[in-house]
Amino acid sequence: MKRDTELRVWAAEHRGVFRTADARRLGLTPRMLTSRRHAGEIERVEPGVWRFVAAPRTWEQRVLAGAWSERGWAGFRTGAALWRFDGCRPGIVEVLVERWRRRPNPSIRVHETLSLHEDDRTELDGIPITSPARTAVDLGAVLPADRVERAVDSIWQRRLATPEELWACIERLDTPGRPWVHVAKRAVASRAGVVLAPNRFESLLAELVRRAGLPDPQPQAVLSDADGVIGRVDWLVPSFRLVLECDSFEWHGAWHRRKADLRRDRRLVAAGYLVLRFSWEDVTRRQQQVLADLVGAASRLAA
Repeated sequence: MKRDTELRVWAAEHRGVFRTADARRLGLTPRMLTSRRHAGEIERVEPGVWRFVAAPRTWEQRVLAGAWSERGWAGFRTGAALWRFDGCRPGIVEVLVERWRRRPNPSIRVHETLSLHEDDRTELDGIPITSPARTAVDLGAVLPADRVERAVDSIWQRRLATPEELWACIERLDTPGRPWVHVAKRAVASRAGVVLAPNRFESLLAELVRRAGLPDPQPQAVLSDADGVIGRVDWLVPSFRLVLECDSFEWHGAWHRRKADLRRDRRLVAAGYLVLRFSWEDVTRRQQQVLADLVGAASRLAA
C-alpha cells in the first residue's frame, strides 16, 4: 500500500527506524503496526520506536532510537563519539533529557538536567545531539580530566565551536553541584590564556603553604615527563618539586577518578615530584597537621 511505501521511504532516510507518531502521520494505526510486527516486517527497538527488520543494525541507529524514545539528545560519551572527539569511540549509548522527563530504560543511560539552553541542542546526520561545547563540558561528569582536555583540543583543532561558545556554555553550567564543569573550564582557560582565580579550597591551602614558610605556590601548573604531558596540578612549589592537590569528594570521590589520580601520581613521582593531597577537612579542621606535613616535606626535599 502507498502508506507502507511512504513509511519505508521515510525510515530509510532515518537509519531504518521510525516512531509510532511517524507511522500515524502517514496513516498507519497501532493495530496496523502490530500486524506488521507479527508478520516479521518490523520490530520495536525502544518505547515508541520501531525498526524495519531488513534495515542493517548500526550503533548510530541505536543512538537515534534512544534519543527519539527519550525525547532527548545524544550526549556525554555518545555525543563525543559522534562528534569524533580524539580518543572517543562508539560504545555506550547516553542521552541527555530535561529534568522530570527521565524514565527507567535498561538499554541506554539517561542523564537529566535543569539547564539545557537552545545553544546546547543541535542535530548531526539526523541525530539529535548536544552541541560540541555542551558535550565536552558534560564529559567531565563521566571521564577523567585528561580525556576532557583531549575533547577540548578536538573542538579547538577542528573548529567545532569558538572559544566564546565554549566559555558561554561553561558559564551557564558553572553553578554549585556541578564540580565537573571546572575540568572543562580549566582546559579552555589554559588554551585561551585566561588565568582562573583559585577557589576557596585552593586559596586556603595556598595560605597554609605560606604559613609553613614555603615559597608562594604556582597555581594550575602543567607538568610533563619524557612521555609527554602528565596533567595539570592545583599547586606547585617549583623550587621543591612539591605538588599539592585539593581533593574534594565531589570531584575526586568517584572510583574512575580515583584511579586516574593514582595513575597520574605515579607518573609525577617517577618524574621526581612529591605529591601531597589534602581534603577540605584537612585545610579547615586539621591545619596544624597540614602545616607539619608541609614543613616535613620541605625539609626532606631540601636535604
